[in-house]
Amino acid sequence: MRILLRAPKPPQKALAPEPSLAWAPGGVFGTNTGNLLFSEAVYRALATKDNKLWVDANDLQRPNPPELAEVINENFDAVVLPLANAFRQSFIRQLQLLTQLIGRLTIPVVVVGVGCQASHNWSPKDLVEQRGELVGEVKAFVKEVLKRSAVLGTRGEFTTDYLAELGFKDDVVRTIGCPSLHMFGPAPAIDVTAQPLEPDSPIMFNASIAITGAGAFIELMTEQWPNSAYVAQRVEELALLLWGEPMAVRDERVPHDPTHRLYRDDRMRLFLDPAPWIDFARSRQFSVGSRIHGTVAALLAGTPAFIYPADSRTRELAEYHRIPNRPVASLAEANDIREAYESLDYSAFNAFRAEAFDTYTKFLEDNGLSHIWQDGQANPAYAERLAGVDFPPAVVPLRADPTTMERLRWLRLEPSVEQARAEKLYRPNLRKMLRAKLEQKAAAERRAQAAAKAAAQPKGWRRGLRAAKRLVGAAKRRS
Repeated sequence: MRILLRAPKPPQKALAPEPSLAWAPGGVFGTNTGNLLFSEAVYRALATKDNKLWVDANDLQRPNPPELAEVINENFDAVVLPLANAFRQSFIRQLQLLTQLIGRLTIPVVVVGVGCQASHNWSPKDLVEQRGELVGEVKAFVKEVLKRSAVLGTRGEFTTDYLAELGFKDDVVRTIGCPSLHMFGPAPAIDVTAQPLEPDSPIMFNASIAITGAGAFIELMTEQWPNSAYVAQRVEELALLLWGEPMAVRDERVPHDPTHRLYRDDRMRLFLDPAPWIDFARSRQFSVGSRIHGTVAALLAGTPAFIYPADSRTRELAEYHRIPNRPVASLAEANDIREAYESLDYSAFNAFRAEAFDTYTKFLEDNGLSHIWQDGQANPAYAERLAGVDFPPAVVPLRADPTTMERLRWLRLEPSVEQARAEKLYRPNLRKMLRAKLEQKAAAERRAQAAAKAAAQPKGWRRGLRAAKRLVGAAKRRS
């Protein structure tokens, strides 16, 4: 089966930090490196010995000519859309574009793990009532998808209940959680009987820096846990690490410029691929914070984690997968991380992980998608290829004096120039296919225009032209 997958890049494509940042306004990873975890997990699952996979580099949700649908219908057998918090106000335009494109497709379209984004204390009914402008767009999107697939997969019960409010019941909507936890099969069992947390214990932490309480939490981790490392995920944080570019923030206790202590002490990391991120997590004793995929990276490494969900999208995932969590309001009150660590209970998570995996794989099968865990579908050659990729290490703070940083920023090229350079290093096949289609169509139009022009000429004009040329030639010879 030829599958087009919504993903920033194929897992085997390694890009250095500079082109990863410059490739698009939101970076090659789509503003948040957490996107790489769930997209890679779905890619790995579908990378059977018989399937052929291409990625769209997130182009499907951008303005495209109608010919893109023709390209997809002609070259692929299915489109698979791993989505995160797509049901949100700021994604309405992208959702509209996806709906328009899907409406032109004649092949199956499968949505994997879509979710809502709402305040952490809202109910699904609140979201319907408070974000009425979203309702019509979500309905239109889901209707088009369900015309082309058996069932739609959601991240958690909040989204499933939200869609039920819109009239989509559990015969066509199924809660499957986040594919990222099944990157290597069933999620690993988490052992919380390890050594106690000490003042110098290696901890990884994360935070959605715009939420209330993030500044106090980061200050706590910075001051009280000297061997902790902040794992950044945002594209603005990549620019800060690479070029020392300051970030606009509401609370200056979060890392925002090179003077921040975490920056100066080399305690910030940002990963451009899941493999080094998970490897780093293996070296940590504990992970804590408000980001779901920062938490998932730790769990994939077998490292205990605790999360403070900041909204419905993180809360529903934590609840579905039974990840230990507390309301985000507790984040600002997290005066003792040790207490959160000692309260960890992964018994429910460990007991549910096999069921969660079976639910996920059955969802793929019900939508006609083969996966590597089916009999005879394993693809060790691809796994070996992926294991041999030399991924870039973590991006770390720029170690330079202020004057040198200013000079480096001065030497940076214009974004459009940098983007053009980055695109030379990574050109998705879908763009090449679309370009070839447009060129083919333009050539056909030119031929049609030439034929129409010829047909419009008076009859016999070609014979007359040839006769005139013969007379001119004869005159030249006589002279």
